[in-house]
Amino acid sequence: MKKVIFILLLVAVGFFLWQRGTVSSYEFSGQIEKIEGNLIYARGLTADSDKPESYHAERIRSVVASVDNDTVFEREVWHMLTAEELKKSDGKWELSQLRKETQEGSLSDLDAGSSVTIESRNNIYNKTEFRAKKVKYVKQVYPDLPE
Repeated sequence: MKKVIFILLLVAVGFFLWQRGTVSSYEFSGQIEKIEGNLIYARGLTADSDKPESYHAERIRSVVASVDNDTVFEREVWHMLTAEELKKSDGKWELSQLRKETQEGSLSDLDAGSSVTIESRNNIYNKTEFRAKKVKYVKQVYPDLPE
């Protein structure tokens, strides 16, 4: 009986230690290198979902995210300050000052150089290819410039 309890305890401790060492990430942040068809080639990094502070430059890598009809594109529009407003503030501004709105986006909004955050339903830690559940990006609108 003592042997069985010892073995069960050993298995439980081993499982606990194995789970503690498991890293998971469901989000990639980076810059698009190119887009070919429904594939987004990007360079950036993932963080451990349980430790968002775990972003490290040495973990930068290239990935390929595939998009399909189920992928959601979310564009956050930042309405930047006018030249007059910038002049009044001595060229300084804070993100909290900007009017922001979230809109439905699309793959056609994106191109090489765009910064994106790509979410996946599955753990993508150390993966170089994955399916995108959601693609989020920012578009800055400058009121003094013609669109």
